[in-house]
Amino acid sequence: MKHSTTKSATSAMSVLALCLALGACGGTKDGGADTTAKQEPATPAPMAASVVGLSGDLSAHDPSLIKAGNSYCVFSTGNENVSNPEGVRILRSSGGLNGNWSFQGNIPAPQWAKSNYGIRNIWAPDVNFNAADGKWYMYYAASQFGTKNSAIGVATSTDPCSPSSWTDLGPILSSGANTDFNAIDPAFFDDGANGRWMAWGSFFGGLKLQKMNGMTGFTGPITTIASRPTVSGNPNEAPTIFKRGAYYYLLVSWDGCCNGVNSTYKVAMGRATSITGPYLDKNGVRMDQGGGTILLNRRANKIGQGGQDIYIEGSNYYMVHHYYDGNDSGRWKMDVKLLEWNTNWPYTSEATAGYAIAPNASYRLVNQSSNLCLDIENGVASPDSQIRQWQCNGLAAQNFRLEPMSDGFYRLRSMIGNQDLCLDIANGSATPGTDVRLWSCNSLFAQNWHLEDMGNGFHRLIGEQSLLALDNVNGNTNWGNEIRTWSINGYAPQNWRLERMN
Repeated sequence: MKHSTTKSATSAMSVLALCLALGACGGTKDGGADTTAKQEPATPAPMAASVVGLSGDLSAHDPSLIKAGNSYCVFSTGNENVSNPEGVRILRSSGGLNGNWSFQGNIPAPQWAKSNYGIRNIWAPDVNFNAADGKWYMYYAASQFGTKNSAIGVATSTDPCSPSSWTDLGPILSSGANTDFNAIDPAFFDDGANGRWMAWGSFFGGLKLQKMNGMTGFTGPITTIASRPTVSGNPNEAPTIFKRGAYYYLLVSWDGCCNGVNSTYKVAMGRATSITGPYLDKNGVRMDQGGGTILLNRRANKIGQGGQDIYIEGSNYYMVHHYYDGNDSGRWKMDVKLLEWNTNWPYTSEATAGYAIAPNASYRLVNQSSNLCLDIENGVASPDSQIRQWQCNGLAAQNFRLEPMSDGFYRLRSMIGNQDLCLDIANGSATPGTDVRLWSCNSLFAQNWHLEDMGNGFHRLIGEQSLLALDNVNGNTNWGNEIRTWSINGYAPQNWRLERMN
């Protein structure tokens, strides 16, 4: 889980998806100028500016990042130990955010957590400074994997980077068989005149939010801020709340943690104009009703990315999180990224294959299920030209310029003819199976697409108005197969790799 407030004391589609009887697609030939796709390099590209290069001991799971005085410190989940449960780990940087990071020791696991909850370690610390009493407060989780027999505890310190300085105050929230939540993954947020708040939760009944009475008590109703009721087990945890401008942002970790290179963790997001929500994703779907836009997924060797925290310094918003390193036997490590912004939506670029998406650059789109390219039928540069898939080549009919529109959406302008035609959903229809075509470029919603990070170098393109995805009909692998829209799902025919063409 993780955090929010400023923390410085000094500062495929399945084959049944389209039940349409399709005739054989005729062959198409592309026309236009020949351009050559830039091939993915054999070695990793240099890190993007948003990725903070780290050095030293990076072994941190569910990291929480603070700055105390001139020191950056990270607090993280302890290692499992049945006979002697490990408490919160502390890493400290001898320089800036980059490191060199070194292990300082463990804050001892409290006896009450060992006796009452049978813990093997302490989880998901969240560390915050309280100016009113000059103390740091560390909230943490005591539980066993997969149960609701859980509690959130708190400890205080005036010298937070020193493991021996912490005084434990005991549990402040608990859960069990009779609660609709799991009391783990605490996330504190100080909303100034609007009071202090805590979010928490994991699987079961979703993620909760409640106002706090001081730093250790609670008051008022409990609000559900995120849930995935249609997904088995409700795999939704690790809330993080922060504010920027007029919006509150909620980051959550979805799916499966803690399984090395087989982990499926990812970070999803939404935003609201009130701390209690509702938090809406980029498609306007409420996060308490299953919504959420992917902010961070698997990227190259970085697998199962999640357990996120936000650290704010000046005007910079940093996201710290863990991942499992596919190049190092699946060991967990922390990563830090400077969030970038597109009209009040955060994103994080990274120069691993398929992720360095550049506005106003040209791309061809390669379908994951067929390995064929999005193509204009016969290369005809006229409104209502149909969209098919075809063998990837260097011709202009497979070349689209990615043009930023409002609020994180893009228009795809075709590079054929006079370059005045854009990828368009016919009549702006929200009916699954609607044709995708070329049409005169305009500012209407039918030409606006959100690129959702699906991991492994692929994106899903979702229409702003229709909330339908660009889909390779039935996942067909034939040249000339039709491309239409279909209901959003998790299958490969809706995943596209963007290959830079200029």
